[in-house]
Amino acid sequence: MVLAGRRANELKVPIVLDPVGAGATRYRTETAQNLLRDLHIDIIKGNAGEIGTLAGVGGSVRGVDSNGMTGDPISASRSLARGTGAVVVMSGATDIVTDGEDTLLVDNGHELMGRISGTGCMASSLVAAFAAASEDRVLSSAAALAAFGIAGERAAVRTSSPYSFKIMMLDEVASLTPNDLADGARVREP
Repeated sequence: MVLAGRRANELKVPIVLDPVGAGATRYRTETAQNLLRDLHIDIIKGNAGEIGTLAGVGGSVRGVDSNGMTGDPISASRSLARGTGAVVVMSGATDIVTDGEDTLLVDNGHELMGRISGTGCMASSLVAAFAAASEDRVLSSAAALAAFGIAGERAAVRTSSPYSFKIMMLDEVASLTPNDLADGARVREP
């Protein structure tokens, strides 16, 4: 991982770190901390427990799922961003995106997204894709989360079954247009 990350840094390829399970085990937490120390990470994307753990305010993680964090999530995200120089993306009912100064909240999404496995990784993939297209990491991350949330909202209209929802959500991601994003994004400042 470190060798690939160093090469990405040399080539100026943006790195998105999804610290899956940081806070759940010492190994996962230390691995994430080591990557943050050894590489230039452009974006850290995690749930409240993972971000709280890395920010040093405490997070509750069970396996790869978040049980929340201690303290204010916006303050913790800003603190981690300032400490690492990375944009921090905390997923949740309202997603938080910050570089430590500028902060955006994304209100798109549907509760079914939290009931299926893998949505965090899917969101991280979109954040990385959007980061590759724009150097404005705060705006590109917020746009990625809005797009993912819009896809979830549209899929939820079609089904209430979690597994059908997952497939339909992926279909919706693939069919989103720039106009869909412009018309449906619910992004605001705190």
